[in-house]
Amino acid sequence: MSAKAATERHPFGYSKEQFFWSFLVATLLFGISGVLSLEQGISYIFEGLHHIQNANISYVILAIPAAFEEML
Repeated sequence: MSAKAATERHPFGYSKEQFFWSFLVATLLFGISGVLSLEQGISYIFEGLHHIQNANISYVILAIPAAFEEML
């Protein structure tokens, strides 16, 4: 489709279409992966399969990127 010439309806041609579909595929891949990961994590916590032993380490790991984000 991106090799098609410009028409009256698409005066700039179809070249940008390949970027749209690539973006759509990437969004779907990351979105589906994120939802499945979240579902897996929540089910592990609520079913008692995973026990958090030291939550302070998790908070420190989350605080470090938050601090760098504020610096930018």
